[in-house]
Amino acid sequence: MPANASRTSTRGARRPHQISPVKKGAPPFFIIHGNADKMVNVTQSRVMAAKLKAAGGFVAVMELEGEDDLMKPVRLVETLMKARSFFDDHLRMKP
Repeated sequence: MPANASRTSTRGARRPHQISPVKKGAPPFFIIHGNADKMVNVTQSRVMAAKLKAAGGFVAVMELEGEDDLMKPVRLVETLMKARSFFDDHLRMKP
């Protein structure tokens, strides 16, 4: 999750999400976000991805149409296949 994980204060009032700072040399990011998420707006992931790219990092974003913060099981295989491909391409140790 690219935003501050704490969503509420101790009194239950909503706090704004804050995008984490991005530094040059960040590792590759694979962001999965449902565009119907009511807790953390998908815009947060889009902004984070743009900041990573601007810092010279590699980022892939998978927006899940109609999904909130819990993915439907029918999307699981597709999502895991894309995640595995990303990890194989960007995080696999070279011999």
